Amino acid sequence: EALNGQPVHFEEIEFILPCPIPEIPVRLQTALRSTPGLSTQYSFAISSRPVPTEPNSKIESELHCRGQVQLLEKNHKVDVPENLSNVDTSGFVTVLENPETGETEFYDRMEATLGKQFEYGPQFRTLKQIKINQTTLDYLIEVELDEQMWETGNAEGYVLCPPLVDGVLQIFAYNLMQATDLYGFPLRVKNTTFLGKPTTPRITAHVSKSLESHLTTDMLAQLTLPIGEISAGDLRFYDSVTGELFLRIEQYIFFAVNSNWTSISKSKHIIDWQPKFMEPFEFCEDSPDESPIELEALITDLACSQSEKPRRLHIVELAGNRDPEQTMLNRCVASLSEKESQIEYWMVNNTSDQTKACYEFFHKHNLPLRFAAYDEESLINSELKSGLLRICAANILVLHREDNDFKDEDWEVFRRLAVTGGLALISHSNTEQISPPAGWRIVGVANNLTLLQAQHMLSKVENVDVSSKSRLVIGDWNNAIWKWRSCINQDNMSASYAESTEQAINRIIEKYETSDRFNEIDYFFRNTSDDPTGEQACARLVELVQCLIHYQIEEPNEVCRINVVTQNAAMNIQNPGSTSLWGIARAMAVEIGNESGIEIRLYDIETLTDMDTLAWLVQNDVREREIAIRDNQIWAPRLVHMRDWYPQVCSMNNVAYFLSLEHPGQLNGLQFKTRQLPELGDKDVEVKVEYAGLNFRDVMVTLGMLPALAYERSMLGNQVGMEASGVVRRVGRKVSDHQIGDRVLLIQNRCIANRTVVNENQVFRKPDCLSMDEAASVLSVYVTAYYALIQLGRLECGQRVLIHSAMGGVGQAAIDIAKHSGAVIYATAGSSSKRAQLLARGVCATFDSHSFDWYDELMQETSGEGVDVVLNSLAGHHVMLCLQALKPGGWHCEIGKIDIYADQSMSLGVFRKNLRFAAIDIDRLMCDDPILARQMSKSCLELLAKQEVNPVSTTIFDYQDYAKALRLMISGQHQGKLVLKAPPSDFAAKNLLIADQRPYLKPDATYLVTGGFGVFGTKLIPYLVAVGARHV
Repeated sequence: EALNGQPVHFEEIEFILPCPIPEIPVRLQTALRSTPGLSTQYSFAISSRPVPTEPNSKIESELHCRGQVQLLEKNHKVDVPENLSNVDTSGFVTVLENPETGETEFYDRMEATLGKQFEYGPQFRTLKQIKINQTTLDYLIEVELDEQMWETGNAEGYVLCPPLVDGVLQIFAYNLMQATDLYGFPLRVKNTTFLGKPTTPRITAHVSKSLESHLTTDMLAQLTLPIGEISAGDLRFYDSVTGELFLRIEQYIFFAVNSNWTSISKSKHIIDWQPKFMEPFEFCEDSPDESPIELEALITDLACSQSEKPRRLHIVELAGNRDPEQTMLNRCVASLSEKESQIEYWMVNNTSDQTKACYEFFHKHNLPLRFAAYDEESLINSELKSGLLRICAANILVLHREDNDFKDEDWEVFRRLAVTGGLALISHSNTEQISPPAGWRIVGVANNLTLLQAQHMLSKVENVDVSSKSRLVIGDWNNAIWKWRSCINQDNMSASYAESTEQAINRIIEKYETSDRFNEIDYFFRNTSDDPTGEQACARLVELVQCLIHYQIEEPNEVCRINVVTQNAAMNIQNPGSTSLWGIARAMAVEIGNESGIEIRLYDIETLTDMDTLAWLVQNDVREREIAIRDNQIWAPRLVHMRDWYPQVCSMNNVAYFLSLEHPGQLNGLQFKTRQLPELGDKDVEVKVEYAGLNFRDVMVTLGMLPALAYERSMLGNQVGMEASGVVRRVGRKVSDHQIGDRVLLIQNRCIANRTVVNENQVFRKPDCLSMDEAASVLSVYVTAYYALIQLGRLECGQRVLIHSAMGGVGQAAIDIAKHSGAVIYATAGSSSKRAQLLARGVCATFDSHSFDWYDELMQETSGEGVDVVLNSLAGHHVMLCLQALKPGGWHCEIGKIDIYADQSMSLGVFRKNLRFAAIDIDRLMCDDPILARQMSKSCLELLAKQEVNPVSTTIFDYQDYAKALRLMISGQHQGKLVLKAPPSDFAAKNLLIADQRPYLKPDATYLVTGGFGVFGTKLIPYLVAVGARHV
């Protein structure tokens, strides 16, 4: 509009900050500035400024968008079809159509699938039709604006109404509906050409290179996108009436993120059989003061006691009348919320008011909490058949002893609540001692806490009292039934027996026809050769339930429980045929629901000796629908989330792995993964890595702070790892400088690994005077410092040099090179201790890098003359101060990246002193001039070999501690270089969590998919390819 609707070309439009509809009105402002000497070129910026509510109030504007624009001739030609009639529309099929009667369907689906961030108002619901070419994945899109809005827009002077353009861009939201975990926000568009105003509110757009072409299938068979910057979409807008092209967007660039990435591991679940008992627990204490008992430590120890799978724990705190601040939970809730321990914490108070207070105090924490109120009397008298508390549930009881000692009935409640071998942590005064009754033992005493453990076996039940229940026992598993009869007292006349289902049904009919009923039915089944798959047993169980439900549904409040008993059909399965009975029982339990008056319980025993525990379970309802009994101990299935995205490598035999960046923006986006090393070329060297150096670039890459321009000419790419040291394992046929067994250092991406393949030009023999960890840390810092000070700055004896952030790796290398050149060194650092160390290293004077005062202090130290060379890594106003601090003809060597990638402007007046400014990027240099990069690497290694310069100091972390090392680097508290130490052998790497991404389907096998073009088949086939299939 500002250019009167003339044809224009936008080289780049950068989207900086969205402008949502604010509560306070804002004014949008467009600043258009002509380029000096070019009458047809402009730069522009669009910002918003809140309308002032008070006179003379100071209000800052926010920049939303900026770019460059050039005026075009009216008949400007573009390299795409300029009329819709010239576009090949054959092969397109309609995938979405919004007729006038149902135009909101697409937007309702979008909002339901993608959430409120993709909610479109009525004026922006302009998308009418989507067609796709399944071969090219191109789209044809019909967009139509409301006629009244079109006329209003024209009257108000719009050159192009925003809903028309936005309607076409909604195709990217349509693509994201297939991968709902992903979210994208625009960064910029490139090469946008506007040719003229459309004549109609209906337009047609042709979209090629759509987001659809970037969607892939991952190892979990989910559609996904590469995370980070994505360039998608060549969009061409045509007038639907004239067919003329009026707008073309050649490149649409956005940033894809997975907002649910951090919770994905918690959405992966498995069923894991876990013990409802605790192993004997020993508390190690040297003295009460040195080894206090802490609830958090107990939970951590118990949760990690099973290394393969996490253990679900139930902690029950009987808080009585205490306020939330006085509970044991309050001591550890914050730290437990930060951990991944899979616990459930039950808080029990005496009154509902206290329960409400605890809920309001704790419920905001990221921890599964449940609250209930039980007064002392109801807790003692409760059978625990309903409500939160239940028999044999608590792994840890947290108790508070009141003024009076626990009574016998209290200890009975504790015994019933705790699992066998359960722990009880009792809080009391320092002077008190706990004297537990029989069945409990003292594990540890520290300060005002006493830890007890319950007995490890259930009390044997002799002749279960079932006189009040009518029971039917069914089955031909004679040994088990005879054992069961002895457990439930076979003389009890309330029990009936049936060998076949037919007999059992007759018993049920007889019972119910006399207005009586069975309270429990025990169905014993053991897999036999006559029924290897369990099909007949399943049919009999279904027939039994069908008969029973006919009577039970009339009075569902009188529950009949069916106890299905099998042998080795659950947990460690030895009789697969019996598992079908479990499957059909689970399905029926879901189908008939709780309203039928039938409850199905599943029990699995290993041997007949486990019947004693089964008898205990009949008398003590632990409210578990599925139970396995092994060695008379109870096991129950638990839904646990898997912590890892991928399965972990089990055997390290000849497995290659590296540290991979899966999700830029956070440290937990890093993961060690397996990889297939490339074939060894004639000029390649395979190195067994021993140490890998970390650089600040690794932090920037990990946190997603480098823009796409940083990878424009990059040898290292968008993965971590830059330099390493190790031993040569193999060499290519034409490699002459290296032999197997040589100790070398190298520059290579993805080198935080156990093995890597490198071109021989990037591998250098290690000087004897360097240790392997030093060798992994010197190349990047010394080449950077050498390039800046010697190759460019030509630093000579007696010249002055200023080195910013000099206690870092590059800073230390620069100090040694400057000293070798005989220069006078000035330096900055962020703390007084670091500045003291710099003085000890021979620096002439030091200054604070966190303050602008360094400039005045430096000029005072140099009598106002300044320095000859500056090596700078600071951003913002520091850059201009560096230029002012230079002598005439001085060199400014910029190794910082923030201002460069932000395209910050610079005042050129200071360059009148014949100053020279150089931006230094060794990563790009290795692509642009690899010969120079190798020559400088050799020169630096020669200086190190002659000990004319020293290796930088190193701090070593093991591979598994890479996150700690990166956090230290982010904090800026480190000195020198941080180095990661690789496990010395495959056996030593067994404790390293490595995601196994090796294809598990055989690439040389053939896989037949029937129904491959159905909905399921079209998702299955790309998944098969993703996991290794090559012949489908």
